[in-house]
Amino acid sequence: MQRKNWGRVIFISSESAQQIPSEMIHYGMTKTAQVSIARGVAQTVAGTGITVNSVLVGPTASEGASTFVKDFARQQGITEAEFEKQFFVNARPSSLLKRFETPEEVGGVVAFIASSQAGRHQWSRDPCRRRRFDEYSLTFATTPAGNRVARSAPSA
Repeated sequence: MQRKNWGRVIFISSESAQQIPSEMIHYGMTKTAQVSIARGVAQTVAGTGITVNSVLVGPTASEGASTFVKDFARQQGITEAEFEKQFFVNARPSSLLKRFETPEEVGGVVAFIASSQAGRHQWSRDPCRRRRFDEYSLTFATTPAGNRVARSAPSA
């Protein structure tokens, strides 16, 4: 990457790096470490065509999460939709989406960050101060065909 002065390093991390669930301290600790590594590596390649980013993914509708939802809903005698709603009210109240992200949504963000279009942007957070270090934030737009595409916009 350094010889070519171009490259992308993308860590798939978790929002648990900043909001560590009490039942998953071990997981949050590893994700916090991963974000720190990414930030350190990003600083070593600052000013080059190489970008290093962490994608802090929230609860995602993966195969494992779907099984978790299905099993707990069955145990409680409620629908999966009811369990998901309760999960975000009780276990993840800080969630902005109030639903599980889809793998496709996560993939869309990663695809954009890996693209040459994202070359001038670095997205990062200081987990201690929780303030943004970047000038841009990632938003989504829906095309007339119904496809979701990532766009960058100045941060407020």
